[in-house]
Amino acid sequence: MRLLVLFLLLLFTGCQPLSQDSQGVRPLPPPSGVTQRPSSATSTGQTLYIPCYSHVYLQDGRPYNLSITLSLRNTSLKHNLVVKSVEYYDSAGKLLKKYAEEETVLGPLATTEYFVEENDHSGGSGANFLVTWTSENDEPLEEPVVQALMIGTSGNIGVSFLTEAKLLGETGRESTSSSPTPSPPSQ
Repeated sequence: MRLLVLFLLLLFTGCQPLSQDSQGVRPLPPPSGVTQRPSSATSTGQTLYIPCYSHVYLQDGRPYNLSITLSLRNTSLKHNLVVKSVEYYDSAGKLLKKYAEEETVLGPLATTEYFVEENDHSGGSGANFLVTWTSENDEPLEEPVVQALMIGTSGNIGVSFLTEAKLLGETGRESTSSSPTPSPPSQ
């Protein structure tokens, strides 16, 4: 009987939730001079740089071709996002292709994609996209998620990885006069 009571006592005390302090988890203040940005930044338009790779190099220096999928995701729950331009550049900064000849309107939570085939290695290992977007009615939007997914398969080798967009500048109508869209290098 004592063994049963001891077993039940151990069972119930061992199942108690741990306090935050006993788990060793507590929030730390940010370092001095660092301000925390709200988790949801908004904008009325941006120009974004997205690094991508039409090939990477294997250990012996041979290029290994990759396909590229550029994904643009409107994260707004209420407003449309307008894709103004999508341009694909090679490693030297030369414009290879304009993917969006006309504006594309993405509804709330909608996604559009642009694809570079695996056998198109013209972009090189330093390829990139420039994407310019605005909000449809000058409404500040949650910043979109813009990523490039690279995938390559050959024989028993498979490669896949993802890159994220980098903000080059704000391009909304209200900020056009103070912060113009950055121009790519002239060729």
